[in-house]
Amino acid sequence: MSVAQNRERSDNEKARMVTPELPKRAGRRPAASAAGSGAREEIETVARQQFAELGYERVSVRGVAREAGVDPKLIHHYFGGKESLFAAVVELPLTPGDVIDELRAPSAESLGLRFARIVVRMQSNPLSRMTMLGVIRAATSQPLAADRIRAILTTRLLIPVARELHLDQPDLRAALVGSQVVGLLMARYVVKLPALARASDDEIVELLGASLDAVLGVAITPQAESS
Repeated sequence: MSVAQNRERSDNEKARMVTPELPKRAGRRPAASAAGSGAREEIETVARQQFAELGYERVSVRGVAREAGVDPKLIHHYFGGKESLFAAVVELPLTPGDVIDELRAPSAESLGLRFARIVVRMQSNPLSRMTMLGVIRAATSQPLAADRIRAILTTRLLIPVARELHLDQPDLRAALVGSQVVGLLMARYVVKLPALARASDDEIVELLGASLDAVLGVAITPQAESS
Protein backbone atom coordinates (compact mmCIF):
# COMPACT_ATOMS: atom_id res chain seq x y z
CA MET A 1 0.00 0.00 0.00
CA SER A 2 1.42 3.39 -0.97
CA VAL A 3 2.22 6.18 1.44
CA ALA A 4 -0.66 8.26 0.00
CA GLN A 5 -3.15 5.41 0.55
CA ASN A 6 -1.97 4.93 4.16
CA ARG A 7 -2.41 8.66 4.82
CA GLU A 8 -5.96 8.61 3.34
CA ARG A 9 -6.92 5.59 5.43
CA SER A 10 -5.60 7.24 8.60
CA ASP A 11 -7.55 10.43 7.86
CA ASN A 12 -10.79 8.45 7.36
CA GLU A 13 -10.36 6.65 10.69
CA LYS A 14 -9.80 9.94 12.50
CA ALA A 15 -12.92 11.40 10.95
CA ARG A 16 -15.00 8.48 12.18
CA MET A 17 -13.62 8.96 15.69
CA VAL A 18 -14.54 12.65 15.97
CA THR A 19 -17.85 12.58 14.08
CA PRO A 20 -20.65 11.10 16.23
CA GLU A 21 -23.26 8.97 14.56
CA LEU A 22 -26.60 10.73 14.25
CA PRO A 23 -29.50 8.86 15.90
CA LYS A 24 -31.93 7.23 13.57
CA ARG A 25 -35.06 9.31 13.10
CA ALA A 26 -38.03 7.80 14.82
CA GLY A 27 -40.91 6.84 12.61
CA ARG A 28 -43.91 9.18 12.54
CA ARG A 29 -47.05 8.27 14.47
CA PRO A 30 -49.57 6.64 12.14
CA ALA A 31 -51.88 9.12 10.49
CA ALA A 32 -55.53 9.27 11.48
CA SER A 33 -56.59 7.12 8.55
CA ALA A 34 -54.17 4.42 9.68
CA ALA A 35 -55.37 4.30 13.28
CA GLY A 36 -56.33 0.93 14.69
CA SER A 37 -59.91 -0.17 15.20
CA GLY A 38 -59.62 0.40 18.96
CA ALA A 39 -58.53 4.03 18.62
CA ARG A 40 -61.97 5.50 19.29
CA GLU A 41 -62.45 3.42 22.43
CA GLU A 42 -58.99 4.43 23.67
CA ILE A 43 -59.77 8.11 23.06
CA GLU A 44 -63.03 7.82 25.00
CA THR A 45 -61.34 6.03 27.91
CA VAL A 46 -58.55 8.61 28.16
CA ALA A 47 -60.93 11.55 27.76
CA ARG A 48 -63.28 10.23 30.46
CA GLN A 49 -60.37 9.82 32.85
CA GLN A 50 -58.89 13.24 32.12
CA PHE A 51 -62.22 15.07 32.41
CA ALA A 52 -62.76 13.39 35.79
CA GLU A 53 -59.28 14.04 37.15
CA LEU A 54 -58.45 17.44 35.65
CA GLY A 55 -61.82 19.07 35.04
CA TYR A 56 -63.13 20.43 31.76
CA GLU A 57 -60.93 23.53 31.60
CA ARG A 58 -57.60 21.75 31.96
CA VAL A 59 -58.27 19.05 29.38
CA SER A 60 -57.13 19.65 25.80
CA VAL A 61 -57.61 17.72 22.59
CA ARG A 62 -53.84 17.51 22.19
CA GLY A 63 -53.43 16.17 25.72
CA VAL A 64 -56.04 13.47 25.16
CA ALA A 65 -54.48 12.56 21.81
CA ARG A 66 -51.00 12.35 23.32
CA GLU A 67 -52.14 10.06 26.15
CA ALA A 68 -54.22 7.92 23.79
CA GLY A 69 -51.35 7.64 21.30
CA VAL A 70 -53.26 9.08 18.34
CA ASP A 71 -53.09 12.09 16.08
CA PRO A 72 -55.27 15.02 17.32
CA LYS A 73 -56.88 15.03 13.88
CA LEU A 74 -58.41 11.66 14.71
CA ILE A 75 -60.29 13.19 17.66
CA HIS A 76 -61.64 15.93 15.42
CA HIS A 77 -62.59 13.28 12.88
CA TYR A 78 -64.55 11.19 15.39
CA PHE A 79 -65.91 13.86 17.73
CA GLY A 80 -65.50 17.29 16.15
CA GLY A 81 -63.77 18.97 19.09
CA LYS A 82 -63.41 19.18 22.85
CA GLU A 83 -67.05 20.02 23.65
CA SER A 84 -68.39 17.22 21.48
CA LEU A 85 -65.85 14.81 22.96
CA PHE A 86 -66.96 15.80 26.45
CA ALA A 87 -70.61 15.25 25.57
CA ALA A 88 -69.84 11.88 23.98
CA VAL A 89 -67.99 10.35 26.93
CA VAL A 90 -70.37 11.48 29.66
CA GLU A 91 -72.93 8.72 29.85
CA LEU A 92 -74.22 6.56 32.67
CA PRO A 93 -73.94 2.76 32.45
CA LEU A 94 -77.69 2.34 32.90
CA THR A 95 -80.89 3.44 31.24
CA PRO A 96 -84.33 4.46 32.56
CA GLY A 97 -85.55 1.04 31.46
CA ASP A 98 -82.91 -0.67 33.61
CA VAL A 99 -83.91 1.36 36.65
CA ILE A 100 -87.64 0.91 36.11
CA ASP A 101 -87.27 -2.85 35.67
CA GLU A 102 -85.34 -3.10 38.93
CA LEU A 103 -87.79 -0.91 40.82
CA ARG A 104 -90.82 -2.79 39.51
CA ALA A 105 -89.40 -6.23 40.32
CA PRO A 106 -91.23 -7.96 43.20
CA SER A 107 -89.51 -7.07 46.46
CA ALA A 108 -90.24 -6.62 50.13
CA GLU A 109 -87.99 -3.53 50.18
CA SER A 110 -89.38 -0.02 49.87
CA LEU A 111 -89.08 1.91 46.63
CA GLY A 112 -86.62 4.37 48.17
CA LEU A 113 -84.41 1.59 49.49
CA ARG A 114 -84.16 -0.06 46.08
CA PHE A 115 -83.51 3.29 44.43
CA ALA A 116 -80.78 3.98 46.99
CA ARG A 117 -79.19 0.63 46.21
CA ILE A 118 -79.03 1.54 42.51
CA VAL A 119 -77.50 4.94 43.30
CA VAL A 120 -74.84 3.60 45.67
CA ARG A 121 -73.98 0.74 43.34
CA MET A 122 -73.53 3.18 40.45
CA GLN A 123 -71.34 5.50 42.52
CA SER A 124 -69.24 2.62 43.82
CA ASN A 125 -68.36 1.62 40.26
CA PRO A 126 -65.07 3.41 39.45
CA LEU A 127 -65.96 4.08 35.81
CA SER A 128 -69.42 5.54 36.50
CA ARG A 129 -68.09 7.53 39.46
CA MET A 130 -65.25 8.95 37.39
CA THR A 131 -67.68 9.97 34.66
CA MET A 132 -70.11 11.66 37.04
CA LEU A 133 -67.35 13.46 38.95
CA GLY A 134 -65.96 14.81 35.70
CA VAL A 135 -69.23 16.30 34.57
CA ILE A 136 -70.11 17.70 38.00
CA ARG A 137 -66.76 19.46 38.28
CA ALA A 138 -67.11 20.83 34.79
CA ALA A 139 -70.67 21.99 35.45
CA THR A 140 -69.41 24.62 37.88
CA SER A 141 -67.83 26.60 35.05
CA GLN A 142 -69.15 25.26 31.76
CA PRO A 143 -72.77 25.73 30.59
CA LEU A 144 -72.42 22.70 28.33
CA ALA A 145 -71.46 20.52 31.28
CA ALA A 146 -74.35 21.85 33.35
CA ASP A 147 -76.71 21.07 30.47
CA ARG A 148 -75.20 17.62 30.25
CA ILE A 149 -75.69 16.71 33.87
CA ARG A 150 -79.28 17.98 33.76
CA ALA A 151 -79.88 15.81 30.72
CA ILE A 152 -78.27 12.74 32.26
CA LEU A 153 -79.76 12.89 35.73
CA THR A 154 -83.17 14.41 35.16
CA THR A 155 -84.35 14.49 31.55
CA ARG A 156 -82.94 11.09 30.58
CA LEU A 157 -83.11 9.17 33.84
CA LEU A 158 -84.98 10.44 36.87
CA ILE A 159 -87.97 12.17 35.27
CA PRO A 160 -88.80 9.19 33.00
CA VAL A 161 -88.52 6.90 36.02
CA ALA A 162 -90.76 9.13 38.16
CA ARG A 163 -93.38 9.37 35.41
CA GLU A 164 -93.29 5.66 34.69
CA LEU A 165 -93.93 4.98 38.36
CA HIS A 166 -96.89 7.42 38.22
CA LEU A 167 -95.61 9.69 40.98
CA ASP A 168 -97.26 13.04 41.47
CA GLN A 169 -95.04 16.08 40.76
CA PRO A 170 -92.55 13.85 38.91
CA ASP A 171 -90.29 16.71 37.78
CA LEU A 172 -89.89 18.13 41.30
CA ARG A 173 -89.40 14.72 42.89
CA ALA A 174 -86.85 13.81 40.22
CA ALA A 175 -84.95 17.05 40.87
CA LEU A 176 -84.87 16.36 44.61
CA VAL A 177 -83.61 12.83 44.03
CA GLY A 178 -80.96 14.27 41.68
CA SER A 179 -79.83 16.70 44.38
CA GLN A 180 -79.29 13.79 46.76
CA VAL A 181 -77.43 11.76 44.14
CA VAL A 182 -75.06 14.64 43.34
CA GLY A 183 -74.69 15.64 46.97
CA LEU A 184 -73.79 12.14 48.08
CA LEU A 185 -71.24 11.76 45.30
CA MET A 186 -69.48 15.02 46.16
CA ALA A 187 -69.63 14.56 49.93
CA ARG A 188 -68.37 10.98 49.88
CA TYR A 189 -65.78 11.04 47.10
CA VAL A 190 -64.63 14.65 46.72
CA VAL A 191 -65.06 16.38 50.10
CA LYS A 192 -64.72 12.95 51.75
CA LEU A 193 -66.70 13.72 54.88
CA PRO A 194 -65.26 11.31 57.45
CA ALA A 195 -68.51 9.60 58.41
CA LEU A 196 -69.47 9.03 54.77
CA ALA A 197 -65.97 7.92 53.81
CA ARG A 198 -65.96 5.34 56.62
CA ALA A 199 -69.50 4.09 56.11
CA SER A 200 -70.14 0.89 54.20
CA ASP A 201 -72.33 0.81 51.11
CA ASP A 202 -75.02 -1.06 53.05
CA GLU A 203 -75.13 1.58 55.78
CA ILE A 204 -75.51 4.35 53.25
CA VAL A 205 -78.16 2.44 51.31
CA GLU A 206 -80.27 2.01 54.43
CA LEU A 207 -80.21 5.68 55.46
CA LEU A 208 -80.40 7.08 51.93
CA GLY A 209 -83.34 4.75 51.24
CA ALA A 210 -85.35 6.29 54.06
CA SER A 211 -84.60 9.76 52.71
CA LEU A 212 -85.59 8.79 49.17
CA ASP A 213 -88.82 7.23 50.41
CA ALA A 214 -89.75 10.61 51.86
CA VAL A 215 -88.83 12.43 48.64
CA LEU A 216 -90.66 9.98 46.41
CA GLY A 217 -93.71 10.07 48.65
CA VAL A 218 -94.32 6.37 48.14
CA ALA A 219 -94.49 4.01 51.07
CA ILE A 220 -96.08 1.13 49.14
CA THR A 221 -93.86 -1.13 47.06
CA PRO A 222 -95.00 -2.18 43.56
CA GLN A 223 -95.45 -5.71 44.90
CA ALA A 224 -97.83 -4.58 47.62
CA GLU A 225 -99.60 -2.22 45.22
CA SER A 226 -100.41 -5.03 42.80
CA SER A 227 -101.67 -7.43 45.46
